[in-house]
Amino acid sequence: MDNFLYDRFSHRLADKVICISDFLVKEVNRADPSKLWIKIPCIVDYSVFDALPVKREKRILYCGSLNYLEVIYFVIDAFEQSGIDDHTLTLVANGSKENSLLLQERIQKSPVSDMIKVYQNMKYPELVELYKSSLALVIPLRNSAQDVSRFPHKIGEYCASSAAIISTNIGEIKNYFTDGNNALIAGDYNTAQVAAKMKYAAMYPDKAVEIGKHSYLTGKKYFEMNALGKKLMEFFDLKGSTE
Repeated sequence: MDNFLYDRFSHRLADKVICISDFLVKEVNRADPSKLWIKIPCIVDYSVFDALPVKREKRILYCGSLNYLEVIYFVIDAFEQSGIDDHTLTLVANGSKENSLLLQERIQKSPVSDMIKVYQNMKYPELVELYKSSLALVIPLRNSAQDVSRFPHKIGEYCASSAAIISTNIGEIKNYFTDGNNALIAGDYNTAQVAAKMKYAAMYPDKAVEIGKHSYLTGKKYFEMNALGKKLMEFFDLKGSTE
């Protein structure tokens, strides 16, 4: 009942709405076509990332909550299928002790367990440094209502890290990223397809670095704090039309 009331009425109580996805824009328009809205997926302070040097290592990284244990298992499965034998898979995963133990059990069963590293409770500057020393950063989105409607803040941070992003062509991804240009995009939430993108990054590191540079520019345009400041201020002052 709480979810029902929140989804149906919370945005009606607001004067204006900031949406993070096309899905939520449609929801706002459906509830009240006259409601003022602006679409901003995420806001990232690039200065935190620009202050640290880039030092690419043979590392593919995933960062996410242990609440998404299914997705972490998916990433491990893809890494196993990729056949990569000279890169590590780094998992930055915080959450409950129970889920942490489940993750450790899954890794112990992996044929490449010695190539999988887990970090927890990192300080933010340490996390940013880890991003910027990785060849590729993984964030696969599932074909679910949750992942279609959301925009992970992590994507904006990945862009600011200027590393190649590996994701799936689901939800908001298709609005900002093109496979082989500013990201490595699997067609679907499929382990074999994501494994192929991991292998491509490992086999062609120079190309992965070039893709990462393009992802950085994409983030600068759409997610960077200073670029969005004026746009937000104009929206706050807006009185009569929908943007």
